[in-house]
Amino acid sequence: MTRSTVAGTTTLLVLLLAGCSDSAETVDPPSAASPTATQAIAQAFTIAERSYLDALPGGIGDGRQRELVNLGQGVCRSTDLSTTAIAETITGSFNSTQATAVVTAATEHLCPGREFADPNAISDGTYEVGVDVEPGKYKTPGGSDSCYWARLRANDGASGDIIDNSLAVGPQTVTINAGEYFETRGCGTWTLTPA
Repeated sequence: MTRSTVAGTTTLLVLLLAGCSDSAETVDPPSAASPTATQAIAQAFTIAERSYLDALPGGIGDGRQRELVNLGQGVCRSTDLSTTAIAETITGSFNSTQATAVVTAATEHLCPGREFADPNAISDGTYEVGVDVEPGKYKTPGGSDSCYWARLRANDGASGDIIDNSLAVGPQTVTINAGEYFETRGCGTWTLTPA
């Protein structure tokens, strides 16, 4: 392979990598006096992206750095989920330890200080306790209107399934147990209290 062919291939690779991310630094195509291909590819990542890649355990995504950076940026955009839930969604590509490492590295290096959903917070909806949410004692400051919650034996809509319920205004507290369902509407965010 001639020197001009290597330079042309490197230029194409650098341009492709630089075009994959909105946050990539601008990289001039390499010339005979430019850095080596490896250095040029490294320059296609921001400092935060290189820091993120360096924080990942060895063997994760070898040769797939751009895909990993895109995945890390996706983690940072998923603030409506908890970091635990995000890690569970990417376990198809990685084992659970690797998925957790990807999420941790992304939150520490690509979006430090960004807040993600609390894995033990409950908003409007119906949840299976022990599956969707942890059992325990939950508190809410209450919504601006009436707050309705119910502990249910089953999630089939039958009125006989109600174990306990309340319709009130203001702060509320409820203890939910594994194996039952918890329904809430208009109560704001419920948070698990420490045991």
